[in-house]
Amino acid sequence: MKTKLIIAIAMAAPTLAAAESSPWLPIPSSAQVSLGYVNSSGDKFDAGTTRMTLPAKIKQGTTSVGLKLGLTDEFAIDTSLNYVDSKFADASQKQGKMSDTTFGARLRVVDEFEHAMAPTVTLRANAIIRGSYETGRPDAIGDGGTGFELSVLAGKYLMPTLAINGELGYRNRDNMIPSDIWVDMNAGYSPMSRLSVSAGATITRSQGDLDIAGPGFTGARFPEVKEDRNLVKLGASYAIMSNLAVNLNVGKVVSGRNATLATLWGASVVSSF
Repeated sequence: MKTKLIIAIAMAAPTLAAAESSPWLPIPSSAQVSLGYVNSSGDKFDAGTTRMTLPAKIKQGTTSVGLKLGLTDEFAIDTSLNYVDSKFADASQKQGKMSDTTFGARLRVVDEFEHAMAPTVTLRANAIIRGSYETGRPDAIGDGGTGFELSVLAGKYLMPTLAINGELGYRNRDNMIPSDIWVDMNAGYSPMSRLSVSAGATITRSQGDLDIAGPGFTGARFPEVKEDRNLVKLGASYAIMSNLAVNLNVGKVVSGRNATLATLWGASVVSSF
């Protein structure tokens, strides 16, 4: 029973997650490979506390390849490679580049399957390697920083068909980028065999104080801008086979600070072996 639950959890990887937000690890000596795509677009923008309509939509498409390895019952590693196409206004403002690459490790410190009243608790450390994209533009693929993330993840199966999980994390990067704190919350329900649905939210808060068009702002200081986002998301996952699943997700940035109020949709295929 425990092995079946862990496989089901691991296959339902959310495409729209801001970070790896699952406290449940792959089973030992197993690997998971994922291929995903996320489309993001929006023409509403919060510059500081002022909401404005852009002359055209900022559009981005992200193709991701991920790998997770379960090394022991308590320890797993993962990596993600991401390529992004970005377009704003016209072809002269289009770019396609590798986004930031991540390498992570997760250590489970509490197992709910061994302690009935406790949640599963996992610690995570993540290295961020900056991509090859340009910065200093509103549709930049990223902030252009190398650094790290640290987080605590927790989750609990309330019943065989209902689970909740969350993550509290801290992100620090160079290049004068403000550090971030985020909270990710999710609930998943399986109404029938092979099918699961989920709902969640990710709240990100920057520790910076520079606003776009605010005092001291210049185009060269885009990476220093404070970026807050409040994202809500829905997802569904269907296991085609015991080791192959398809995930569909939608999301919306409902509010923020120096952020595009983007609508997102994504799809991914996850295989384990």
